Amino acid sequence: MAMRRWARSGGLLAVVLPLACACSTMSRLTAGDPDPGHQAMSALAPVLSAVPAGAVVSHEDRTDSHWDSCDGRSSTYGWDPITGQAMFTSGAGESQVTAHVSAVMRRLGWRGAPGAGGTWTWSRQVGGRTATATLESDAAGDWSLDATAPPAADPVTGC
Repeated sequence: MAMRRWARSGGLLAVVLPLACACSTMSRLTAGDPDPGHQAMSALAPVLSAVPAGAVVSHEDRTDSHWDSCDGRSSTYGWDPITGQAMFTSGAGESQVTAHVSAVMRRLGWRGAPGAGGTWTWSRQVGGRTATATLESDAAGDWSLDATAPPAADPVTGC
């Protein structure tokens, strides 16, 4: 008799436990399309072509959005931004590098703001969202050109 109760409870546990696990991971299921038609990546990738000729590129990366969270907290799951980055050094002076990058950014449809303190910024509308690009330099002559667009759906929140 006790054995039958145990078997029934075990059978019930075998059904209930997977359902409970499935419900706890529901918040982790992906939702929406972070970059419909790849509009954001199509706008960001050409930004990396703004690196001046003759510059030595030490790193270049394009990253599509992926489903993520803040330290695995279930209430924070969402899509990461779409990004592009180039890190480079150039023998050209600051004014030459910034003039070149600014001209390319204008041709690509980005609006810029005057740089201050080694940072220059641009923005552009992409699929109803505002994408941003930033050019930064340091005292050693290293440059970083970063472009970012927020996801179209369900961004990571609460970080």
